[in-house]
Amino acid sequence: RTALECGLPTIGVMATGIDSIYPWQHGPLAADIVSRPGCALITDYPMGTAPVALNFLRRNRIIAGLISALVVVESKSRGGSLMTAKYAVGYSRDVYAVPGRLGDVRSAGCNSLIGCNMARIVTSPEQLVADLGLSSGRPYRAPGGSWVRTQEGDPPTVVLRAALTRRFGPGSPLIDTALAIQANPGLTVDDLAALLGSPYRSVMADVGVLAANGIVTTDLLRRCSLSPAWA
Repeated sequence: RTALECGLPTIGVMATGIDSIYPWQHGPLAADIVSRPGCALITDYPMGTAPVALNFLRRNRIIAGLISALVVVESKSRGGSLMTAKYAVGYSRDVYAVPGRLGDVRSAGCNSLIGCNMARIVTSPEQLVADLGLSSGRPYRAPGGSWVRTQEGDPPTVVLRAALTRRFGPGSPLIDTALAIQANPGLTVDDLAALLGSPYRSVMADVGVLAANGIVTTDLLRRCSLSPAWA
């Protein structure tokens, strides 16, 4: 509801057929979602599918695939939120959890996610907004990745480095390889290896990972360049 009030694209993932709103009290909300451009109700269940507990767990894989970041506010030690978090981790999405008091059954799942390093701890709304890159400057979403924060007028190198750091972690050799391709489009893998001072095999592997993630492309002569979405 808040997303709709703020004019944000909103998607509801259903555990029933598209002809069945569950619970029925959500009927007006569902109607509001489908009436707005950029919003939708989606399901992979056929018409007439009733609300079954297992279907809610299965649909969570779709939620995890659609998101850039997941925030678990409350969860028991077992439940759909934890299942969504596991899917999200498997899809390399960012996962956050709000900690709770020890012994509070409604926070046991959140504390467990934080304790096993599956989720980053959320200490305040401001911290979460900053982590998502939405607190200041210009929000920028890397294609297929998470939101990062950049400033107006930032050069493309800064934007690309921020996006890749968000995806692959600080210090990843993939970042240097991508930045070298950005600065020198058309270089072959051999040229990149010489430029970076790295073994050919390592650079070739990095280029393969970047290509698999849709960040770079290579032609028949193995010349590398940034994908149009990242250029």
